[in-house]
Amino acid sequence: MSHDTISRWLKSRCFRPKDLWRLIETSIDKKSPCVLIADDTLIAKTRSKKIEMVHYQYSGNEHDVILLLA
Repeated sequence: MSHDTISRWLKSRCFRPKDLWRLIETSIDKKSPCVLIADDTLIAKTRSKKIEMVHYQYSGNEHDVILLLA
């Protein structure tokens, strides 16, 4: 799933807190204190070749395909 796909999906909907909670409730361990953080930051990893979660994606800023940690 790409960053742009998620961004478009989020922009196309207006979530109230209870709507978001319904979507993620089953993924949360309610026995432990926790915080839900939503972040769409992409970090360029130009010197990294074999790190988990690093993948190639087109960058509009670079006008090229780069390695990203999402």
